[in-house]
Amino acid sequence: MLDSHAIGSPHFRFGVPRSMKIRFLVLMFVWASLASSQTADQGQAADAGPTILSRGELEIPPEAATGRLGSYFNFFAYGDFTYNSYEPFSLPGVTAGGEGFDAGVGLNLFHYFQSGAISLNYNGSYRDYPGYNIDPVDNVIQNLSLGINKHLTRHILLTFGETASINPGGWIPQPVTTPQFQLGLNLIAIRNETSLTSAGLSFQQTRRLSWQVGGDFFELRYVPSVDNIGSFGGDASVGLSYRFTKKTSLSATATYQSYSFLHSHGSSTSDSAYLSLSHSFSPLIQVGVSGGALRTTFDEASAQVIGQILLISTGRISTYSPYVSGRFSITRKRVSLSLGGGETVSAGNGIYLTSKIIYAGGFLSYSPGQKWSFALGGGYQRLASIGGGVTAPDEYATGSANYKLTRHFGVRASGSYTTYDTITTFPGNSYYNLSLGIIFTSADRPVIGIF
Repeated sequence: MLDSHAIGSPHFRFGVPRSMKIRFLVLMFVWASLASSQTADQGQAADAGPTILSRGELEIPPEAATGRLGSYFNFFAYGDFTYNSYEPFSLPGVTAGGEGFDAGVGLNLFHYFQSGAISLNYNGSYRDYPGYNIDPVDNVIQNLSLGINKHLTRHILLTFGETASINPGGWIPQPVTTPQFQLGLNLIAIRNETSLTSAGLSFQQTRRLSWQVGGDFFELRYVPSVDNIGSFGGDASVGLSYRFTKKTSLSATATYQSYSFLHSHGSSTSDSAYLSLSHSFSPLIQVGVSGGALRTTFDEASAQVIGQILLISTGRISTYSPYVSGRFSITRKRVSLSLGGGETVSAGNGIYLTSKIIYAGGFLSYSPGQKWSFALGGGYQRLASIGGGVTAPDEYATGSANYKLTRHFGVRASGSYTTYDTITTFPGNSYYNLSLGIIFTSADRPVIGIF
């Protein structure tokens, strides 16, 4: 769950956007497994606990659908009273906390067709804080994700994904990672807008050997744009996977990435090669690790930390760094746990441009019965300028408790704590956010994907 950021162009309004600048959550290769691995019986077995859960994830779980060739639809609406202890992201000099509300609606669609699957998730809301964010657009929250996979033949699978979002700054940070991208948190921007388009093709050559090619295009924009430099770029990748057993696979991947920064802040490229090993101890317990190397080529402008002068040479420079990532997940009848982390090179966060990034995060949900559910999450990241050693660590933690009142109504309470170090001329701080609200859902299923 995943974050990302953006520019407050008056040309952008989410209802009818002139350009889709939006949130960066992806992992589209998941859809390849959704179309073939779930059955109605599996879905019923996994669907336990309250039907109104925490708001920490974006996608509908596979068990929400009725099985292959099935469909699932859910409409939800919610309202919350919120309190934020510190809000430095709107008006200069305004640093006091305050209370407000947010309210919104959303929908989840999931459909299996004969040769694939399609998923659409959307939520939109408005967060009101009197005295902050003069432009009402800065209080709008919009999140959209679309995923499609289709078997062109028995052995060829096409995947396509689009994710997009608008989010106010200064709220629960949720960095988003993919095998190719790691997005740094920006806790200074008033608003962020991001989009990511992905496409991939998989070819199953034999029962054990398969090939993958893919590409992504992204755009990140921030408000205000003076202190936060947006970027756009893309990547291309090719890889092969070999399945040693039903539970263990090894893959090799090569990628090429390119970033361009707005306002004449240069560009950078990155080449990487890595191996990935994945193992399923059972259908409910999975682990994966990746390791390799990156070569990053950058110029002085693209390695800046805004507000700092970095002592690097002029011209184009190449550096080498490790690429490491790992993930672990457990899904039980009433408990779900996911952990992940790694080190890579990214387009930074609008303040730090081309940067090394070390990140780690986890999420735990627990449903002890048919009424209650609980969730905990947290993460850490550290950005380091690839041009000269300046660093910026951030940490955050979130928690929520949810209680089901009736088939369609529930109440919820949540809180978060965030701390970040000094970012160039912006002093570091710590703050917390609390909310209490009610939610309606049309389907007697988990509500996933509010924030």
